[in-house]
Amino acid sequence: MESIKSDVFRHFEQSEADLAFLAYSEPMPYEWIPLSESSVIAAVPEGHRLADAKRFPIKECENEDLILGSWGREMEILEILDKNDVPPEIKYTTYDTPASLAMVRMGLGVSLVNELSAQFWNDNLIKMPLDPPQTITLGVAIPSREHMTGAAKKFLSYTMTYFGK
Repeated sequence: MESIKSDVFRHFEQSEADLAFLAYSEPMPYEWIPLSESSVIAAVPEGHRLADAKRFPIKECENEDLILGSWGREMEILEILDKNDVPPEIKYTTYDTPASLAMVRMGLGVSLVNELSAQFWNDNLIKMPLDPPQTITLGVAIPSREHMTGAAKKFLSYTMTYFGK
């Protein structure tokens, strides 16, 4: 199931999920296992005034209509903007990265997304690294190893092996 972080945590609280793959952000009230880092990139529409730039200055988010996923609660992106003293001009919010990138392609604004989520979305938009470069940590959140199902424990074991953890 795909969901936003608040919904994932609700599923944990209702014992409906044993683990979740997430981008790390505070607060993280569950056991956290980091798996990898992913660069955060800017996605801009073709023809955007910075489309030919090698990097997207993060300060430009102040001058852009920003499209933010997770219904505007994409905490890892908001934390990056905050740490760079960039008050975002959030124009639109969407549920997920594909919806955000579709809106970028339509020329409705720009979006900051993790590179892994955006890797297969290449038509009619330009993806570029941020200046300064930014990353997020992707990993697994677990409410309780003790109460995980056998299948979830095995899946977690395979995941850890795959990522060399």
